[in-house]
Amino acid sequence: MSEKAVEDDAFAEVKNNKRPTAHFVQLYWLLASFISACAEVGAAGYVICQP
Repeated sequence: MSEKAVEDDAFAEVKNNKRPTAHFVQLYWLLASFISACAEVGAAGYVICQP
């Protein structure tokens, strides 16, 4: 799932008066910071998810 898809889903829920979970907010903040830091130094960052 792409970052854009996650954003769209989360913001759609917020528009429907559903608050995101604290875990989602923290994970989103961490991922956004990671992506921003990689872009700042010109690095290609990867996140590998395991079940």
